[in-house]
Amino acid sequence: MFDAASGRQSPASPTSSPVLELWRDRTMLTVWRHPDDWHHPAVDALVEALETGIDPLAAARRLGASRAQGGTGIDETIDDLSCAYEAIGAQAPIDVVRAIACGWVTEREAHPDHTAFIRPIAGLHSAEYLGIRLRETYNDAAKAGLAASSTHCLVVIDVALDECDTITRFKRTSAMGTILRSLFGDGHPMAMLSDGLFAVLVCRDAELGAQITTIRQHIVDAASEVPGASALRQPPTLWVQQLPQSSDDLALVLSDIYR
Repeated sequence: MFDAASGRQSPASPTSSPVLELWRDRTMLTVWRHPDDWHHPAVDALVEALETGIDPLAAARRLGASRAQGGTGIDETIDDLSCAYEAIGAQAPIDVVRAIACGWVTEREAHPDHTAFIRPIAGLHSAEYLGIRLRETYNDAAKAGLAASSTHCLVVIDVALDECDTITRFKRTSAMGTILRSLFGDGHPMAMLSDGLFAVLVCRDAELGAQITTIRQHIVDAASEVPGASALRQPPTLWVQQLPQSSDDLALVLSDIYR
């Protein structure tokens, strides 16, 4: 049944398929935060693929793009996909997970408020961008007659698990992006270096020890509060990475961290 006022199919539509109804019920109970924005033509396309056995990759990719366009996070998007497959008594295949993630990432990267320096799933900057901000730090320190290696350092955070599937990695990345942005804000110099490995530029002062404790505790506390945080290694490993004397050695230091 089509609701002319909202422009969406009514969630109680009597013509809904059993798979659609089961999927909707599961996701509303466990995953989805705003029921009014769940239904989309891409949902129907994936349901058709699940019911008829046709290749679901195109539908999954389209669904991922539509979720990103609607502002849904990658963790909620993948969890919703899992609910779709649970509705048919199966587990989402890795190629379908990859397709929905690719659709989501491609849409986010195409959006004008994202740049090539943003890791879309985490919402954090890349190591290349962190390198640019580090060089700015060296320049600022030099103007003040100081050495950047004495005023700043990197706090490196390792939350990787030895063995985990693609869904878990996506959730972990998204969760760490949420945690670090809530702690430091979107504009703070920090980056995802590699899967499960993150770095934050901080001042090297008397508050450094307390700051490391705060970061660690925030990650531990987030396990029950932030979607996907249960995929983080607990407790996380944190260490202080000293900056080199010269900015010319930054690339080597960064590569050594995530080698």
